Amino acid sequence: MPFFLYTGNADKIDEFNHFFEGSGFYFLGLKDLNPIMQKAAKFNEPPENGATLSANSVIKSSYGVGVSKIATVADDTGFFVDRLNGEPGIYAGRYAGEPCDYEANRRLVVKNLEGCPDSERTAAFRCVITLRMPGSREALEFMGESRGSILKEKRPGNQFGYDPIFVPEGYQQAFSEMPLELKNNISHRGRAFQKLYDFLKESVEFS
Repeated sequence: MPFFLYTGNADKIDEFNHFFEGSGFYFLGLKDLNPIMQKAAKFNEPPENGATLSANSVIKSSYGVGVSKIATVADDTGFFVDRLNGEPGIYAGRYAGEPCDYEANRRLVVKNLEGCPDSERTAAFRCVITLRMPGSREALEFMGESRGSILKEKRPGNQFGYDPIFVPEGYQQAFSEMPLELKNNISHRGRAFQKLYDFLKESVEFS
């Protein structure tokens, strides 16, 4: 069964499809829509002005289902540092300003934690996935969280987002150093994926 994944990030579409491989569920991106739908989506993109991850995810999935006319999934992810009163939070992607700069965002978090004891360098990634069906006014929500600690220096490997400076609880490796399969199993997005997958497999509507 196809779903429209409302995102401009091709890597995210690949990540969703990798997780759901063999399940019978697969995700289409903007490039998979017909030209008229593509044009409508690009020129009428809604602002992500929600105050929470949930609100922003609902904005995207609600818009996406209107454009694609098929079941739509969207997600929003934040990085919440306890010592910084939850910053950068929902603004994780642009913490150091626009446009998004992963390295600058990481440096700013590390700088703002200077002098902070190791025991207080705790943080959490949170991901909210929402699902909207055509004709439905309700958005179904699936949330995943991964808690851990923030390093003082980045680690090697995948340099996506805050992965090089985040070590999840119970592990010695940063997210950036982990094989994709392991990260998918324990990450915030992986946990949200699993909840969505369980719902889809158990729901009569999607069988």
